[in-house]
Amino acid sequence: MAQLMQIIDKRTAKFSSKEPLCKVNASTKDLRNVKLDPLARLMAKKSENPPQMHSSANITIKSKIRKVKTYKKPENINKSSVIDPRRSINTTELKEMMSVYEGDIDVYTTLDHNWNHKEHLEQNDHVIIEKPSKTDSEIFGYWKRLKEDLERVKKTRILDNYHWWIYKMWRKVLKNGINALGFKWKKIVYSAKKIQSLLRMVIAKKKYMKQKKSCVFIQNYWKKTYTQRTKFLKIKFLAKYLSKYTKQRFHIKTSAAIKIQKNFRMFWINKKYKQLIKDRMQLFKHRKMLEKQTQLVRERNSRKNAVRIIEKFWLDYKEKLRMRNIRKYLFTLPYECRMLYLKFKQVKQDADNLKNDVDQMIAKKLMKQTEVDEQISESMKKFNKKKTRAKE
Repeated sequence: MAQLMQIIDKRTAKFSSKEPLCKVNASTKDLRNVKLDPLARLMAKKSENPPQMHSSANITIKSKIRKVKTYKKPENINKSSVIDPRRSINTTELKEMMSVYEGDIDVYTTLDHNWNHKEHLEQNDHVIIEKPSKTDSEIFGYWKRLKEDLERVKKTRILDNYHWWIYKMWRKVLKNGINALGFKWKKIVYSAKKIQSLLRMVIAKKKYMKQKKSCVFIQNYWKKTYTQRTKFLKIKFLAKYLSKYTKQRFHIKTSAAIKIQKNFRMFWINKKYKQLIKDRMQLFKHRKMLEKQTQLVRERNSRKNAVRIIEKFWLDYKEKLRMRNIRKYLFTLPYECRMLYLKFKQVKQDADNLKNDVDQMIAKKLMKQTEVDEQISESMKKFNKKKTRAKE
């Protein structure tokens, strides 16, 4: 019973606004996420035995119900007790609503299988009778009154099967009403989705047509301008090539005049200073030759000095060896013979020294001769300089 009252509260909350259901302010995204499962919280199994309604403080068991049946007298069920407003529900409006919802249920069942149910029924030669639909405010008022009646009945204690079956009958009617509301809500969601899809289709079509027009315009413009553009590019390429060729020719002409002037100046200067150049070349060659000769003389003298030094050391070494041998031999000779040998040795040494002195004198003379030649070459240079200055 508590679950049933919660479901009625949720269903009546949808119709609380005075505006009709077709004008729902919710977005299509919210409508898609709505879960339309109105009978999910109802009892799946139908209980065969009627439940006993007691106060919230005490929860009774079947054994207690049996005791009540055995020890308490059952109430007398009369016509007055059935019509009693404390135990009964007003059924006049409910019968009218049932007639409307039965027709809606038939139509919505075909809508689940095929959304174009009208065309399907027309093909099978069925006639659809459109029944007058009540406003949302009337439906809301009805469900509100039904809720109040159920709350009122809920407070009374159900003590016999007759009242239980009456309650069960009205619960079935309430389920049918909730189903009808669920179908109506599904229809609203479907219509919202359909409108949204149509709007998206129109927007996408507009975008596509706009892009198509722009593509066609670009293609036409390209076809018109392609030939002109190719001609223009050819002319531009030829103009660049010709300008480059003319620049090269102009550069060659200007550089040719400069080269002619340069060669003429070179010829005139060569003719004017030819003799001076020859003299300078001769002096340069002579100086190089003298430098080479002096270098050769120095190398020769250095070689000679090296040979003398090596020869001296070698002769000293040989002399020492010879003197050792002579000493060994002189130990056996008399004193006079030894003295004669020493004198001979001294004379020979003096002769060698004299020879060395003569060689040194010759080398000094040659060095002096080279110095004189250098002085002569320097004096010639100075004389030639003075001569050239005088000519200028």
